[in-house]
Amino acid sequence: MKIVLCTDDNYVDEALTCISYIHKTQKNFDIDVLGFQLNAAAKERLQNANTNVIDFSCNRQLGSRFRPNFMKIYIPDYCLDDTVIYLDTDTIPIRRLNALLKIDISNYYAACVRNIVTPTAASSKHYIDFNIEGDTLLANLGVMVVNCEKWRDDNITSRLIKYTNKILDKLEDIYPQSLALGRIQKEEFSFNALLKNQWIELDEKWNVTPVSKITKPYVIHTWHDPSSIYK
Repeated sequence: MKIVLCTDDNYVDEALTCISYIHKTQKNFDIDVLGFQLNAAAKERLQNANTNVIDFSCNRQLGSRFRPNFMKIYIPDYCLDDTVIYLDTDTIPIRRLNALLKIDISNYYAACVRNIVTPTAASSKHYIDFNIEGDTLLANLGVMVVNCEKWRDDNITSRLIKYTNKILDKLEDIYPQSLALGRIQKEEFSFNALLKNQWIELDEKWNVTPVSKITKPYVIHTWHDPSSIYK
């Protein structure tokens, strides 16, 4: 089982917390960490936690628009596995993840939990503005099972980056760059807009946020608030 995280220097502590829980709760796994401009000390700390640290260097495709959030859509370009489990650094796996790999995603690019705050395009910003149908389901990309083989075969990373740039070219005529990125939730807009019906929905227990009502979570998504683990 291959588990992948992405981080820069700002979220190494958070990543190490997630990694510590992986070691406590999982069996038969390897961890890759895709790292952007990590300093030597941060890289050493991650390696000492029994991870394989991979240097990320594709930020030029987005230029000044790049944020570390975008690294996750490059995972299939860096990890040659057929299928991987991706976890945001602010997630806490508290039960076994191996069941995720038993889900048949051979005809899909990924498996994700639906965004429970804005579950459809009609409930989120700008999708309708760019002719995305209102009933389009929106994924929360904090936990994903990624079909890397299919993703690579169909050049999904390049398609998502090109679409993101296209959308931001228009939005930046109205909003400052950082605000425009926030309004499309960075990497999530292109994924949801282009991959409608091409990802499979996971049970909410796999990505339980602070606003969820799930009482038996498998992965807690803290939204960068560690106290939410105990709520």
